[in-house]
Amino acid sequence: MPPVQLIVPEESFFETNLFLALITILVGFFAFILYKMRGADSKRRIARIIFLEITNAETQLRDARNRIEESEKSGNKKLPERLHIYAS
Repeated sequence: MPPVQLIVPEESFFETNLFLALITILVGFFAFILYKMRGADSKRRIARIIFLEITNAETQLRDARNRIEESEKSGNKKLPERLHIYAS
């Protein structure tokens, strides 16, 4: 009886530990990029809020100055009663 030969299929690249390690590194890199982008987005959102608050304060101050100037032009030396600057 001839000896039995076992036929072992060759291992494909997709079944190797090298492939699994490369996929793990790729996924980790992608997760790191998403983490960094999220942090930058948070900083951008905070900066936008601060910018809007400054713009709102400038608008309110400009309106208050206009009301004071109108009051002075009309000959009234005291400040208007309804001169309020609201915090948002």
